[in-house]
Amino acid sequence: MKMWAIVAGLAVLMALAGCATTSGPAMPQENLTPERQADIVKQRSQERWDALIARDYAKVYSYLSPATRAVVSQEQYAYRFSKGGFKKAEIKEVKCENDVCMVRLLLTYDFKNFKDVVAPTGEKWFFRDGQAWFHIPE
Repeated sequence: MKMWAIVAGLAVLMALAGCATTSGPAMPQENLTPERQADIVKQRSQERWDALIARDYAKVYSYLSPATRAVVSQEQYAYRFSKGGFKKAEIKEVKCENDVCMVRLLLTYDFKNFKDVVAPTGEKWFFRDGQAWFHIPE
C-alpha cells in the first residue's frame, strides 16, 4: 500500500511540474468554449500588440509557440518589426472554431512620409495544450 501511495504522489508531482512549463494561462483543451478561447485570444493579441508598440521584442517573441521558437530565433523575429512604426492596435472581432481563432483589428502606424495610417488587418491564433499562440503568416 505504501508503494502505491509513493507512485501516485510522484505521478501528481510530475503532472504539476509539466503544467508549470507553459507560459500564460493554460487550461485543459476540453474546458475551452469558443467564447472563452475568443476572450483569451483577445487579451493575448492586445498584449502582443502593446509589446510591439513598446518595441519589447522579447515579450512579442514569447507569444510564439515553443515549436516556432525552436526554429525562429528572437533576433530573426525582432528584425521583422524593427522598422515598424506601430502606434495603436484596436481589436474589433475575434472568432474561434476548432482551436483556431481569427482576429480582426485596426492598426495605426507610420510609414515613410505617411503618419497615422489606419488599416484593417487580421491575424491567426491557435490553441495547443490549452494555450493560445500567435501564428506567423507565411
